Amino acid sequence: MEHNVITLIPYVDKIYCKAVLGEVYVHQQTCSAYGRNREININHNRHELQQEIRKDGVNADLVLLMDSDVIADNEQLEALLENFEGKPLALRTKDFDTGRHVCCACCLMRLEDYLAIDYVGEYVDVCQCSKIMEKFGVSYLEGYQAHEWRDVDRGTNIFHGERVTYHVEKASVKEG
Repeated sequence: MEHNVITLIPYVDKIYCKAVLGEVYVHQQTCSAYGRNREININHNRHELQQEIRKDGVNADLVLLMDSDVIADNEQLEALLENFEGKPLALRTKDFDTGRHVCCACCLMRLEDYLAIDYVGEYVDVCQCSKIMEKFGVSYLEGYQAHEWRDVDRGTNIFHGERVTYHVEKASVKEG
């Protein structure tokens, strides 16, 4: 089945991803005065982009939600599209086990499902991935690994407020 896909990229200062599906819509965060909570700012940015998509009345049946720092290649995105069966499907972007949390930094879903996500009306401080997981369920496309662009190594044992095995996210070898 042929799909009409758009890629949505909310960002703050720079877009590192190069591979996309279909037409690209970007939205630069217009306000960072929502406080110091990272998730609140992310949800407001995503909400603003969602409002633009509603207003523009885009012609698409699928949406690829792509964080601005995701590095994936065309083969990985085509595999997402080929394996999509109606339920949100994501590429792994973390090189460690995220447990029950499916990261939606690179997630393909139906446009109608995307428009049904409430980013700011309820629990604006909850990770956007959780909003998608709770509403629709999300799974990873097994056998594929994208990553997030980093300019420095970053080590931690906390992921979304939960303790995980200590891991180091390596700096990217090259930008995009």
